[in-house]
Amino acid sequence: MLIVRRLAVVALIPVAGMVALGCGSSVGTTKPKATSPTTTAPPTTTTSVPTPTTAAPTTTAVAAGGPCTSGQLSVTTGGSQGAAGTEILPLIFTNTSSALCTLQGYPGVSAVIANGVQLGQPATREKFTPTPLIALEPGQTTVATFTYASPTIACPSPTLALGLRVYPPNQTAALFVATTGVGACPGADSNFTIYPIGTPFDS
Repeated sequence: MLIVRRLAVVALIPVAGMVALGCGSSVGTTKPKATSPTTTAPPTTTTSVPTPTTAAPTTTAVAAGGPCTSGQLSVTTGGSQGAAGTEILPLIFTNTSSALCTLQGYPGVSAVIANGVQLGQPATREKFTPTPLIALEPGQTTVATFTYASPTIACPSPTLALGLRVYPPNQTAALFVATTGVGACPGADSNFTIYPIGTPFDS
């Protein structure tokens, strides 16, 4: 009997240990700490706004020196040419000064007889031709074309001029150049025409 009780006690010890182990040592389960979601700030983007710029005004290069005055110029004639009853006479402007000057536009031209009396009407401007700006260095020349109806064809007894009174563009002092063939019929329109300085005659 004593042996049986000891075996029973010994047999109960492991069971009790197992019960104690099951009750007292529960497997520790550690709850994970709640972590607040990490918010990543979006990358900062910098947009560069271009600074407005003002374009510099366009400038046109103009030759140094002012307009040629009558005192800076001389006028001569070139060889005349005839075309279908019209005479073509080049008026040659020369810069006689020591400084550069410019010419642009139409000279004023009229024919004169004795004592400076004007013959007929002043030359009419040919308005369909451009008027370039001509820069004349000292000693340089440029041409304006003067045309007129051939007086020997227009009438049998034309009045011939002694020369031409020429006003450079925008000048009030006249220059004089002698001529031999310029004339007009008595009582008729003179039919004088002047082209801009620096442009060729276009018949």
